[in-house]
Amino acid sequence: MFKSLKTTLLAGIVSASVLPAALAAPVTGYGADAQFSALYNAVLSVCQLAPPSRPPELTTTVTAYSGAVLEASVPLEVATQSFQELRDEYDALCGTPEADVIFDQLLPGTQAIGLGGEGDAPGTPS
Repeated sequence: MFKSLKTTLLAGIVSASVLPAALAAPVTGYGADAQFSALYNAVLSVCQLAPPSRPPELTTTVTAYSGAVLEASVPLEVATQSFQELRDEYDALCGTPEADVIFDQLLPGTQAIGLGGEGDAPGTPS
């Protein structure tokens, strides 16, 4: 009995832990999935560039992705969630304080995570 309960609980925990990762992806379902995916991945590919080249390329790629999402009339809640996930994924790969400034300027509805600066965590005043 306890073994089956532990198995059920473990399956629920694993499912819940996989869910957020599965949601971290470009916007889908608005008629431009391939374009959104390519632009989203272009932002992440900036991490492969030499650090001095990253800020201008990050600005260009974030602007292209956000522009395409907004041009497609994606609902603001869906767009904001995708922008936050993009920022989080970029931060995990190669985030820097310079990248935070770019994201703050281009996607003000997103928040930095993990750098420990004032205002970085949701609900923390800046």
